[in-house]
Amino acid sequence: MGLLKMKRSVSVMIKFMVMLVVYLALVIAAPKEYKFMLYCVPVYALISFGCYSLLRIGINLITIRDCPEAFEELAKQVARINKEQKHPYAYWLTIDRIAKKKKKKKKKK
Repeated sequence: MGLLKMKRSVSVMIKFMVMLVVYLALVIAAPKEYKFMLYCVPVYALISFGCYSLLRIGINLITIRDCPEAFEELAKQVARINKEQKHPYAYWLTIDRIAKKKKKKKKKK
């Protein structure tokens, strides 16, 4: 497993270095009227990466019910943490309560 992560990190670093070299070559070779546009590219890339990351996190949060094993594991972890902490609002923090509400709605239909 560690070897696969190492290969992926090396691959990402190589891609980053290639993009950096291409970017620097463009900045050096570009005419003066285009240089300001090229200086904005890293900021645009960083903002785009942040938006993409937030979108992926949101999609993964929405689709967690598509994987029943992950949902059950998460529900067990939340229940265990609630038992350990004895939080006054523990009932409201459980996923089981949400699942029970959905079951009641299905029964009514």
